[in-house]
Amino acid sequence: FPERVPWVRYGGTYKDLSINLIWPGKDPASGADSIGTIPSALVTYAAIQALQPDLIINAGTTGGFKAKGASIGDIFIISGCAFHDRRIPIPGFDLYGVGLRKAFDTPNLIKELNLKITWIEESCKCIL
Repeated sequence: FPERVPWVRYGGTYKDLSINLIWPGKDPASGADSIGTIPSALVTYAAIQALQPDLIINAGTTGGFKAKGASIGDIFIISGCAFHDRRIPIPGFDLYGVGLRKAFDTPNLIKELNLKITWIEESCKCIL
């Protein structure tokens, strides 16, 4: 990684697989964990460029609703994702703005680990 970025990489090998755990590190100004879309996107892009992985797993944190079947500590796998607040009022940009993306199908993983499936939405706001 470039010098002076707070990003952290732990690497190793398991059963002939190269495994890297990448973490955005702590914000130098506040000391808080670098969480959210922008630090995640930057460190993921840098890791892709440096390591050229075959697979990326985003082990993130999100909220859920008890009324929809979620409990604290539940592990979900996503079926897709979108932005829920990225509206672009320019003709032809509506689908791009929402950013609907389908995730990879992983039926064996879901079955083996008895995972719950959900759709996830992201928010990235700029307030001026």
